[in-house]
Amino acid sequence: MDFANSGTPEWIEMDFANSGTPEWIEMDFANSGTPEWIEMDFANSGTPEWIEMDFANSGTPEWIEMGFANSGLPENVEL
Repeated sequence: MDFANSGTPEWIEMDFANSGTPEWIEMDFANSGTPEWIEMDFANSGTPEWIEMDFANSGTPEWIEMGFANSGLPENVEL
């Protein structure tokens, strides 16, 4: 996804294999040249996890709500 509207997609690397190890995301959200990162535990809890980050470098955190509950349904992102 092009979170920073930079013309270049940022990338996400995750392992949602219910491995017991936190997954992580590495992205350059702010187009700063340095990837920001998020550490999450998608342990098939049935409860949406959420991320709070300042994606737009606006001074106000945006948030993402995801349901990685192994539901077979697409997850959703709200920004």
